[in-house]
Amino acid sequence: MSALPCVVPELVLSSNIAIVGSSGNLSSSDYGQEIDEFDDVIRFNRAPTSGFEKDVGSKTTLRVVNNHVFNNNDISKEGYTNQPKDFVRNLRNTRILYLAEDINPFANRATNTDKSNDLYLFDYDIMPQIKKAFDNVGESNLTLGVATVCLLILNKIKPVLFGIDVEPRARDHYWELRPPPSGYHDINYEQKLLVELEKQNLIEVKR
Repeated sequence: MSALPCVVPELVLSSNIAIVGSSGNLSSSDYGQEIDEFDDVIRFNRAPTSGFEKDVGSKTTLRVVNNHVFNNNDISKEGYTNQPKDFVRNLRNTRILYLAEDINPFANRATNTDKSNDLYLFDYDIMPQIKKAFDNVGESNLTLGVATVCLLILNKIKPVLFGIDVEPRARDHYWELRPPPSGYHDINYEQKLLVELEKQNLIEVKR
């Protein structure tokens, strides 16, 4: 068991961790049972499990969210086809890690999430250090998935990745269509980084 650095309050995770992304490559993967056998299962934003258990499992021990999701914003106008607005507000008994730089989620906790949830805050000031450690000197922002992968590696944890693309493919989510890339994230760089991390045996990638 390890406490993640730069997260308050202290967040303890096992070393047996599945990171479950949102890629369409999870469709018809039959990974659900394997995912649920991990001690910790990390999911992101509004990625659902209900109705998709056969491929993505049902277990979630930590959900990492950005500002749009934590604030329960409606992003359907951006081209997403299935993003329930009140997803975080409707979560119960869930550990939520807020990974964004613009607000303090504790100040908005009463309106944004149920009191049964445990809320954690990532110190975004160390993001440049994470990017530097993994040779990303560009201006793009890391996706939640890759930022979490890097954070675990820096804490000497080797995660197993499901539903995180390491090669170019159609970028729909396993449960919805999504809009074209906005350029906010450098997906090509991140895929190359993940391939290199896999070669170094720092991560395991399920394809």
